[in-house]
Amino acid sequence: MIKGMKLGHKLLGGFLAVAVITLIVGGIGFVGSSLMMQSLDKISKNTLPSIQALYTIQENQTSVLLGERSLLLAETRDEVEFQTQRLAMQWAEIEKQRAIYQGLEKTPAEQRIWDQILPVWNQWEMSHKQVVELASQGTAEARRKARALSYGPVRTNYMECERLLEELFKVTEESVRAEDKKADIVAGRVRLINILAMLGGLLLAVVIGYFLTRAITRSVTRVVQSLSEGSQQVAAASQQLSATSQTLAEGNSELASSIEETSSTLEESASMVRQNTENTTQAVVLAGQTKAAADQGNEEMRQMLEAMAEIKDSSSQISKIIKVIDEIAFQTNILALNAAVEAARAGDA
Repeated sequence: MIKGMKLGHKLLGGFLAVAVITLIVGGIGFVGSSLMMQSLDKISKNTLPSIQALYTIQENQTSVLLGERSLLLAETRDEVEFQTQRLAMQWAEIEKQRAIYQGLEKTPAEQRIWDQILPVWNQWEMSHKQVVELASQGTAEARRKARALSYGPVRTNYMECERLLEELFKVTEESVRAEDKKADIVAGRVRLINILAMLGGLLLAVVIGYFLTRAITRSVTRVVQSLSEGSQQVAAASQQLSATSQTLAEGNSELASSIEETSSTLEESASMVRQNTENTTQAVVLAGQTKAAADQGNEEMRQMLEAMAEIKDSSSQISKIIKVIDEIAFQTNILALNAAVEAARAGDA
């Protein structure tokens, strides 16, 4: 199939194959990067904010417990108000972080623990507010009841919230580790697929390059061989034409020499004819002067007249021959001229 393709189609096919390989490798990298970005995006936008919110809640929860103890130990009204304000600020921060964590995505295990924390938290908050209210009254009885409540139900609810928060931390950290492991697995698979795709693309590119190189080399070799054979044929034809031109020139030279010899012969014949004509004229004059001699030589005159008639016929034939020779010479000159022109053209070629 490759042998029947044109050279341009082969090159276009090779470039298209390389482009497809590049597209495949790029697509694999894009998909892998997208998967990794999803994992990282989930960690950065959901998991890490969840951990941060839980840590903040836990810190403020501990601060609330310490503030509650400080409130129970306060001796002055100003100290009580100061601790009360601090506790309000800490609870406001806890509520803020609770709202943030509530709006984040959770795993089923995290949601289950969070659902367990909320009722206990509400009980702890209600009992804590009772402690703050009793401590704010400033009486000894109120302080006693506040301490009993703080070291009793409040402490129990706090410890339960602390335990559930620790459990929630562990589940969240396991979720982070699982997500991180998933991202590592995805990254490893993407690296493996990229390596395999690159090796496959490299192998395919080498195979395509090998076959394209062979096809192009064959085409170029055939063209060079055709040009070489054509140049050899042209050189041989030029040599043959040169030899033919030389032979034709030699023939024309010999023909010209023959024509010159024929012309010399014709000139000699014409001279003899002129000389015979002069002799005939002299004979007529002599015949008129010597009538007597003419009578005696009448028989010889008749014979002479017959000879003159024959000579006349010969002269006519010679004139025709001269005319034909002139025509032949004219045609020969034309042929010689054409041959010389063709020889000159062949020599230029």
